[in-house]
Amino acid sequence: MGCANTKHIIVPSSKNSTPKWSEKHQPPKITALNRTTDIEETMIVIPIWPNSLMQINIVTLTPTLISISHEIYGECGITPLKENQIMLAGGINCLNNEEVASVLIIDLKTIQVTICENMPYPKRRMRLIEKRDTNEVFCIGGNRQIFNFNSYEIAYNRSFLKYSIDLNKWEELEDIPIGVEYPGAYILGHLVFVTGGARVESGDLQTIDLIQIYDLSEKIWKSTDIKLPYPVYFHIAMPIDSLHALVFGGASEEEDISETLLISQFGYDSIAEMPCGISPLLPYYSVTFENSIYTANDSRQLLCFNRSKREWKQYEFKDENQ
Repeated sequence: MGCANTKHIIVPSSKNSTPKWSEKHQPPKITALNRTTDIEETMIVIPIWPNSLMQINIVTLTPTLISISHEIYGECGITPLKENQIMLAGGINCLNNEEVASVLIIDLKTIQVTICENMPYPKRRMRLIEKRDTNEVFCIGGNRQIFNFNSYEIAYNRSFLKYSIDLNKWEELEDIPIGVEYPGAYILGHLVFVTGGARVESGDLQTIDLIQIYDLSEKIWKSTDIKLPYPVYFHIAMPIDSLHALVFGGASEEEDISETLLISQFGYDSIAEMPCGISPLLPYYSVTFENSIYTANDSRQLLCFNRSKREWKQYEFKDENQ
């Protein structure tokens, strides 16, 4: 599951792990699938401290550096919204090493910045996902440091929030059973899926393989034994139709993960690998354009997954600002 001279995750064999596809439920062909929630985007936006956005056009493969009038924080949550907007929330102030609770919505056409109600608590390393039919954004996971004299602890509670764009109001929901940083997250119907993630326990970073599921209708976390085939964080999870999702990239405690998984309640299938030499750490978000999925990694490289060919490619682009 990777390149020579590179350490990779070995999929553990566990009776509690999600099984491979059964004969009855074989993995579908991605070429026949269309995400029911797809709205094609042509931009990937990368926040850059202290007050810039790198906007990458995935059609022309050109980046544009944009300055805004408000501070942008490292390790903030980010998600695209409808009408060419993005939302940034939380992060860490690099000057004092403290988490922030600020929230911005930025219009990418006019570069107009809307200051939203702060999150109830400062945090970083969370995922933001939009539910466009209700005009809401869910803030999932993340952490914050709590200082106590000469020591501090990393807190993962207060880990599930909902923001109403129409009301400019945050609501605190029931905590994720196992709070994590940099999980994958997506919504299918009335269910929110939180895949993997990591947390610091006794000073050590530990990644998990659980898929935690929240029912928006019943407003409860469901008890489930569904797992990924390996522990992972810093990855992306996204739906591709009403039953299936892709999980790709990320890392465990010490090793990068190059696999791309097609998952459902019936099992999983490994369908592709990222090429060697590409960082699979994915702190931002993904968009769909035509028959491909685009994202950017922690090295600010544009990555593309072709659904038909089931292949990853790293795009080189000309920087118009140089």
